[in-house]
Amino acid sequence: MTRTPRIALALTLAILIVGADWALFHRDWMPLFWHLRHGRHAELNGVRFTVPLLYQEDHGASTDMVEFYQFPGRFSKKTAAITIQFNKSSSIPAFDSTFVVRERTASLAEKRGNCVEYVSPRYITVGEFSMLSNSAPTYIYCDFGNGWRANFSGSLDAKYDFYAFLADAKLLSRRN
Repeated sequence: MTRTPRIALALTLAILIVGADWALFHRDWMPLFWHLRHGRHAELNGVRFTVPLLYQEDHGASTDMVEFYQFPGRFSKKTAAITIQFNKSSSIPAFDSTFVVRERTASLAEKRGNCVEYVSPRYITVGEFSMLSNSAPTYIYCDFGNGWRANFSGSLDAKYDFYAFLADAKLLSRRN
């Protein structure tokens, strides 16, 4: 085999491998590219957030709001959108009575706050037991005072990531 057909074969195989990889894992590539470019942390308003591996961050030109999100892919089936707002005053939206409502406390960068969880009653039945499905739509609204708010929307199995994410946020020391 001469050199030209070998190069053509190698190039064709490389394109097929990259194409198959993209088709299978493209949703997981984007967060990895984000982490390669930005590292593990995002900072806004004097708060440092540790961005989980399969999440991305976006705050655009905003100086008082940041969003973190994850889409389901090959490595995780979770769906999550986390919004952190500073200097925001708004009330917790009302949901209809079909949502299961829970309240709990959380912390964000050394601030304690109250959270209200709304979970859609999407149940699965296994034998004689009935439980909430991990993919049940979940909405969480937290108020930490002084306009600091955190919101979550996503699958039920990602809500624990949300609370861990909030608890891991750190206030940056101010240099005078």
